[in-house]
Amino acid sequence: MKQNCVRKNSVVTTGYDDILSVNLASNMLDGKGAVWEDGSALQNFLKGKTKEAVAAYEDNLGKLDWIMVARPPRKDQLTMVPMEALRSADGKPGLMWSIIEDMEFQKEVYHEVAKVVNLSAIEGATPSPFVYMLDGYGIKWSGKVLPSVSGEYTIIPQSNDRSMIEVFVNGKKIYEITRKKEHLGDGKVYLEEGKSADIEIRFRHPRSNARCRLDWAVPNDKMPDAQRLMERAVNDGTKIFIIQSADEWSEFIAANSKAVFKDTFFCWNQLVGWSDV
Repeated sequence: MKQNCVRKNSVVTTGYDDILSVNLASNMLDGKGAVWEDGSALQNFLKGKTKEAVAAYEDNLGKLDWIMVARPPRKDQLTMVPMEALRSADGKPGLMWSIIEDMEFQKEVYHEVAKVVNLSAIEGATPSPFVYMLDGYGIKWSGKVLPSVSGEYTIIPQSNDRSMIEVFVNGKKIYEITRKKEHLGDGKVYLEEGKSADIEIRFRHPRSNARCRLDWAVPNDKMPDAQRLMERAVNDGTKIFIIQSADEWSEFIAANSKAVFKDTFFCWNQLVGWSDV
């Protein structure tokens, strides 16, 4: 199906749309595949849904039929802190998510364990169906972060700058977004493999759209080569599916194909499937 994607009366891109739809409840993925991600959430999700075991992607893997990518191409680029790297006080995957009636954190009205920190409430929506507040509220995520390797991590909240956010690790504030939309701190903290650290995110929302996602950059000296990944599609016919961070991958896709990216636009969730066939 030929598509023209238009933004502000100008053509962003033209081409053909192919729809990939797989019901993994009743079908299994064929072929030999791998997953490139931080953590193992996608790899765990695919267990029992593929005919062959899915490997964690590395440059030295042999020929592959498909690769799913769920992180940016460069090691210093941020990804959302995954569920398996977070623990609530009672040991559940994720963080305790407490919604406060006010921005002074005086009266809690609801709490549950959230698997990740990824809040999005458009104007006119509450942060949860179990509360009534549209603005003037606070939210606190608290628990432990579990580093998979030792080194310097960067932990930063992503927001629309309409809320005040503070991030604490082991009681020390490492990042803040102020009422004046100032970004203070660099979010850098040294963490040791196998040694959990206390983490708390305080979110104050005066009004309008609410947005807060907790991202990190993990120290990784064994990062696969992004260009080598693209060459698998060009040379081997490997199908590559960009599950997350499609915008960050656009330069590599453009350099290795006939695709031309002129602008960005949002359409449902991010998913780019590409091969050189």
